[in-house]
Amino acid sequence: MSARNALRPHARRPLPFAAPSAWLLVLVTACGGDGPTSPVGPEPPVGPEPPQSVECGGESYPCSLADVSLDVLERSDALGDSVVDMIVHGGSVAEATTWIESRPGMVEVQSDDTAIRFRLEGGRGTWIMIEGDELDGDAASGAARTADAGPIGSAAAPERTVVGEGREQKRALVLSPFLWQMGVYDDGLAVSDILKGTRGYEGGVDYRANETARSKKVGVESFEGWGNFDVVHVSSHGRRLCDEAGCRAMLVATTLEAILAGGTESAAEKTKTLEQEGLDVSKSTHHPGLTFVAATAKFFRNAYPTGLHDTVVFLNACQIFGPQAPDVVDAIQGNGSVVFGWDEAVYAGEAKQTAVALYTDLSERGYPTEVAYDRLGDLKTLSATEHGPAPTLIRGVRSGGGDLRIREIVTLLEPASTLEMTPSSYVLIEGTQNDGEPDDAPWLVRVDGMKPDAAAHATLHVTVDGIAADPVTVGSGTADEKDRWTVQGVIPLGYDLEADKAVTYEAWVELPDEGESRRHTPATLSGDEPIMGREWEFVSTETFDDPYISPYSSTTHLTLTFAEGQDPKEPHPRYVITGGTVTWDYNFTTGTCTVTSPVFTFDVTDEMTGISKLVFDTTLSSVGYSGELYTNGPEFEVTSYCGDDTFTQTNRANNNWMEWTAEDGQTVSADRRTISGTYTILSEIFNGVIQSNYTITRVR
Repeated sequence: MSARNALRPHARRPLPFAAPSAWLLVLVTACGGDGPTSPVGPEPPVGPEPPQSVECGGESYPCSLADVSLDVLERSDALGDSVVDMIVHGGSVAEATTWIESRPGMVEVQSDDTAIRFRLEGGRGTWIMIEGDELDGDAASGAARTADAGPIGSAAAPERTVVGEGREQKRALVLSPFLWQMGVYDDGLAVSDILKGTRGYEGGVDYRANETARSKKVGVESFEGWGNFDVVHVSSHGRRLCDEAGCRAMLVATTLEAILAGGTESAAEKTKTLEQEGLDVSKSTHHPGLTFVAATAKFFRNAYPTGLHDTVVFLNACQIFGPQAPDVVDAIQGNGSVVFGWDEAVYAGEAKQTAVALYTDLSERGYPTEVAYDRLGDLKTLSATEHGPAPTLIRGVRSGGGDLRIREIVTLLEPASTLEMTPSSYVLIEGTQNDGEPDDAPWLVRVDGMKPDAAAHATLHVTVDGIAADPVTVGSGTADEKDRWTVQGVIPLGYDLEADKAVTYEAWVELPDEGESRRHTPATLSGDEPIMGREWEFVSTETFDDPYISPYSSTTHLTLTFAEGQDPKEPHPRYVITGGTVTWDYNFTTGTCTVTSPVFTFDVTDEMTGISKLVFDTTLSSVGYSGELYTNGPEFEVTSYCGDDTFTQTNRANNNWMEWTAEDGQTVSADRRTISGTYTILSEIFNGVIQSNYTITRVR
């Protein structure tokens, strides 16, 4: 390996070898503060795969901390505290390494500028994390470079596909075990918010964060069960150590203090309760009073014997991935997953920027991981720290080729409105309903996240109730600046549509390699479309303003739907309220009185809307509108405090949002899609006015 990538060892003991396993897609970030990035520089060399060390086996090297004797655990804990104390009080890593090597019963010692690891006879590894300024936020500029790790092992070629193929509903796990330490530099919440807004992940994002060092929201068990998720993101600490015999890495899961929190057990007694194989303990010069629990490659090999299947993983942690130590990633990746991680120490604030940019492209644009990774540009390589060279984000390549996307990329659209098709959508046929002649069904599909070369080799299929259109390439459509392609066509139905008919639209794309992305949606084929569309949205804020009291308000979102039983060609189409919500805030002051009530939201039902309606007049040169929209909501309790007197009464959440006659001359926008207005009435109770500021927007 190059001198730039090599760690600077102080003392080493040989480690035996183990054969490498397959790769998974994982991205882990966390170590420090914030700092700028810089222009792209040369690509670093990627050397041959190093041999990996055997972790444990036999009485002399237990695989579980629970199998280590209490006296060895106690001695390891005391030695770890001594090393931390030595470095905190000015000792060098080299001096600490020499001292720990001289201790009786010591069988393994490794160290570099970032960490020391030692192991007593009959014990497991104890790591000392050497913390510098990577948590301080004073980062210098680093030269950008890229690295794309080649596959390890061999397997049948995985499909180029979407995570959770065959399931529109996806799941994601986001872990922030050290939110209490990294604060605003922790990226877990930002990543969680992006995923929650991603198609298919609504209600499927599990975000867990430790807000204190003793929190149990993220524990060792949080690093198991990842096979239940399509995306896994971890913001934590990692370390890697190498010598002539090989390299090993670890990922910190939690603090020992969070285990049996509040108990009287010693650190060694708590450590002995950890039964999972492959766990080590760690100390930190940044937090001398804490002990951490770290997961090694052995832990992940036990949790995922064949690696994860078609999972995207980001391990956002220092030194978790790279040519020097891929053992943790190797254990997770399997044959068909993609893993991201950093090869050197990294500032957490900078790593957060990279993670947000990556997930934004994966989510909003629907790109595969390779394209999203390439688009990171300067954010792939960040600022050097005092512990080593500029860190580079590594992307693990699937052993059999292909790639992954985190969401489906096919969307069915309404041909007329270009809005997303829903079960309430009406699609106007090409032809005349009930004329004895066969009609055609138009279709419109959007495909996201495809560069032109990929679109040219991706085949799109569309059916309506099983009747298929001729397949076309995605590249035959039109692309925008975000690599979203719009493709359209018609399907000959082979029959005359005699009346409105419920059908199912289905579209799927054969991705450039194998695999596909699919979407199906019920809709209604119709021969006629109402002049003013099928659905409008009414939004209003109603305020009460009086010179003697403070203002109070209520808000609403109402759905207005073309009323049943009308001819689509009706020049005065009528729309009725079919759903919505109202929020009331009836809190104000008047004179010496304070009036209070709960702020509440209720769903609008048919019983609340009475004869409410919106009516258009399309015979006018500028389309006019009139009608009355009101809601009679539930009763609520109001308490008035007037000096020493308090009394309670019951009010009802009634609103008159809009009321116009045809003679009032209200008009629609020139494109017949939007309305804005203000409706004002005098209060019947006080001397003020009630004013409703509203907008009405055509939805479809």
